[in-house]
Amino acid sequence: MGEGEGVNLNRNPNHPEKEDGTVTVGTEYQVNVTNVLKGDVTQEEVFVSVQGGSYENQKAPLKSTLEKGKTYLFFLFAAAQGPPHYYDGIQPNIFEISKDQIELVTNVEQYRQTFQDEHLSKSAFYSNLKQAIQSTEQSR
Repeated sequence: MGEGEGVNLNRNPNHPEKEDGTVTVGTEYQVNVTNVLKGDVTQEEVFVSVQGGSYENQKAPLKSTLEKGKTYLFFLFAAAQGPPHYYDGIQPNIFEISKDQIELVTNVEQYRQTFQDEHLSKSAFYSNLKQAIQSTEQSR
């Protein structure tokens, strides 16, 4: 994963590859994709934008801080400019995978408090996630 770079999350509605005049500060990370649980991501590398950071002398609290060399599980939305650009959307949606544990990655105190007692193993987390995906697909 590359270092985070400041970006404007607002896109021009007529030309999504260009910025909008109004700035919403974000930080974009270049991420290597190793596994896709659901969705149509085919790229080996994607760009994940997280709300907050600094851009053109504007700053906002960074909602999640990602670190190079760590493994993460993301729940993402396609950005307006399309793949390979994605954004974090709603919180919480980024989890760090470390050994056999899953831990929420957030700088938002409210979410940290809510999830502080959750110590799911990686296998239990994936099992619960796969069941949830299957149940949503069956209910359509």
